Amino acid sequence: MLGDKRSLPPKKAIITLASVMPSSHYHECMGISKQHDRIFFAANGKAIFAVDITHPQATCIATIAEVTRPWNDAYGDTFLHDLKCADDGMIYAAAEDRILMINPVNGAYQTLVKDGFSGAWGSYGLTLDDVGNILVGDHDGGVYFYQKSRNWEKHVLLKPSATPAGNLASFGGVELAEEGNVLYALDFKNSLLYSGSVTWNAEGVPKLAAVKSLRLPLVYPEFMQIWNGDVFIKAARDNSMVRVRNHEVIQEISFESNETVSPIVTFVLDPQDQDHAVFYGTSWGPDGTLFTGEVAFR
Repeated sequence: MLGDKRSLPPKKAIITLASVMPSSHYHECMGISKQHDRIFFAANGKAIFAVDITHPQATCIATIAEVTRPWNDAYGDTFLHDLKCADDGMIYAAAEDRILMINPVNGAYQTLVKDGFSGAWGSYGLTLDDVGNILVGDHDGGVYFYQKSRNWEKHVLLKPSATPAGNLASFGGVELAEEGNVLYALDFKNSLLYSGSVTWNAEGVPKLAAVKSLRLPLVYPEFMQIWNGDVFIKAARDNSMVRVRNHEVIQEISFESNETVSPIVTFVLDPQDQDHAVFYGTSWGPDGTLFTGEVAFR
């Protein structure tokens, strides 16, 4: 996005939130993704719910048996962090010690990757490229690329040693620019956004170069989304958000509501047209829920 001549938006913006569903049934709400008229989100560490946005009511579509811990108990090895709906109709999930593929029709799931993910939270952020390869932010390990055509062969794209934070780096959300030429990765403990140029070899494996870091005015920025070339990043410890363009924070976004909203961790923007989107976000809890709000991006 170098040389982007679009006019800058107002320095500050507010999203007014409303709860989509009663807030007493869901805890530790994390990953969220949208597919057609349905929102999917993870709660209680092990359950995936579907919400029809035209008739808001949550239905549990899958329960991950490997997640054995009850809410607010000691962490187990598998815990749902991030979800992505893919073009093949499946849902992909980063779940601490593994990467899952879930069928939203019947709730069947399988483990695609069970790797030596590191740190307290292991595989945390997840995205897919346009041919279904998976990119993962591993809490203490870096950013990995798993190649679908080679039975999820692993390639390391970004190591902690290649960042300013060194071995103190902690990786969360990852995203690829629409053109596939820029990778973004969040270091949530150090409030940094890493970005680097991506080139692809003849075998379809990416290589990352010219990695830069941007200090973010957020507490624990864990997840993000790219829209219209801008990167929208949400804090996990409070309800604040920023918009980044050309490696610079160009807008600070806050939230207001008539209800109490515990920090929203994961979110998805649903574009309505070039300038407007609907924001959906999952509130962590202890009484978590799904919130929504209208957003104007100018």
